[in-house]
Amino acid sequence: MTCYPPEGLLPLLKYPGGKRTLLPFYSAYLPADLHTRRFVEPMCGGMAASLVWASKFESVHVCDANVALMQCYQGLIHGDALDRIEFEAARYNASTNKEGVFYTWRMHVNDDPAAFWLVNRTTFNGLVRYNSSGGFNSPWGKVKHISQEMLSRLRETVELLRTAASPQSAVLRGAFTLHPPVGVQEFCTSFAWREGDIAFFDPPYHGGFTAYTPGGFGLEDQAALAVEVARLGEVLGVQCFVSNADHPAIRKLYEGVLTPVEVDAAKMISRKAQTRGKKTELFLVPAEASKSHWI
Repeated sequence: MTCYPPEGLLPLLKYPGGKRTLLPFYSAYLPADLHTRRFVEPMCGGMAASLVWASKFESVHVCDANVALMQCYQGLIHGDALDRIEFEAARYNASTNKEGVFYTWRMHVNDDPAAFWLVNRTTFNGLVRYNSSGGFNSPWGKVKHISQEMLSRLRETVELLRTAASPQSAVLRGAFTLHPPVGVQEFCTSFAWREGDIAFFDPPYHGGFTAYTPGGFGLEDQAALAVEVARLGEVLGVQCFVSNADHPAIRKLYEGVLTPVEVDAAKMISRKAQTRGKKTELFLVPAEASKSHWI
């Protein structure tokens, strides 16, 4: 089955490893009664899953360990970052020294939500990368223009999120809550889980790029996440779903906890057969989901 980009709210950022094109495949493993459940994404990254599935769930809760990322979302939805982005984008488009404008923005990605968005959209391939000292070091992507279409889509999505849970919201069923930035384990131990919640974990893939936050995400972190996923399912009745690389170490960590489903990610992402290469990933699901697909 080839899965094209699904309907739903567009991501606010360009984020490496985003799952938007894989969500139609993932959806087949979700239960049917989503309108009675909360969707929780503790490692939200680009928030593709939360934004596409927002209308399906009772409410949505998102968090990430990347402080600057969560500040960007807060600034867009609850602050004045959107207006400043539009102003700065016009300045960038008119500038004869776009590289200089970029590196000025980059100096402020950790404390300015607008700068984070602008750098994300003009850096090389939207890469979010930190060095060992915690400095954002993705280079300028030689972007010539920030399009009005991109800015209009951003404003449309932000305004829809601002009306979450209000009578005017035609897209969202309930509240869309941004939680303060914390690591995944801290979030999982402090969040007020309910039985039947759906939790989606999309960690940096084992064996691939992991420097989305200072310190990265190593095998010990992967193991701690697997222990937490087991606790949530066995003790609290949370339905957990995890995406990761198809690697023997990951299969071993989730053995007896979740069932691995192989995903040909390259096939799902590419519309053209000749551009497809074999790239197997894992979508780890509850045992009952793998047997019935639920819907």
